[in-house]
Amino acid sequence: MKILLTGFTPFNGETVNPAWEAVKLLASPSSELELYKLEVPTAYDEAAQLICNEIDKIQPDYVLALGQAGGVTCLNIEYVGINCQAANIPDNKGVRREYVQIDAKGPAAYFATLPVLKLVKALQEANIPAKVSLSAGTFVCNDVLYSILHHCATRKLKSKCGFLHVPYLPEQVIAKPKMPSMALSDMLKGLEVILAALLQMEK
Repeated sequence: MKILLTGFTPFNGETVNPAWEAVKLLASPSSELELYKLEVPTAYDEAAQLICNEIDKIQPDYVLALGQAGGVTCLNIEYVGINCQAANIPDNKGVRREYVQIDAKGPAAYFATLPVLKLVKALQEANIPAKVSLSAGTFVCNDVLYSILHHCATRKLKSKCGFLHVPYLPEQVIAKPKMPSMALSDMLKGLEVILAALLQMEK
């Protein structure tokens, strides 16, 4: 089984992105699983294109992209990506989008093809705070989720795709005392649970 994990570079003034920090520390739990990792820029279109290129190259069974969502209290597995780019901050290239379609000919939305409900249940049973999220926002994270689902759907690829939002790390909220955070070790444990669940589902 092949799985591609991706994480973003820091953005919006942060010096670290917990999504990539967790991904880069993760080790494959089994010889049955080939783990591929890719760090992508927090930039509209570019991040999605890099991931789509990697999908074409390695043809993974699963793709799980990760991103930081400041303010969330637990691991959020996204249920849907929408055909929209819009945010009140620019990406790392200085690009700001205001209600632009990702693909003018694409559908309004795609449901994630990862087994979202089963993965959330596995996380909760492992005592990792997690929930299903019905909005991946409209920044680069959603852009990636929609784009990779659109790429696989239109090309009839077998890869099942999804997106995981993680909270801030504790060191990121020192100057943001009202913001929730999660230890990197818990994020890492969550990823390990996800990989184990996907492996079990393949048997």
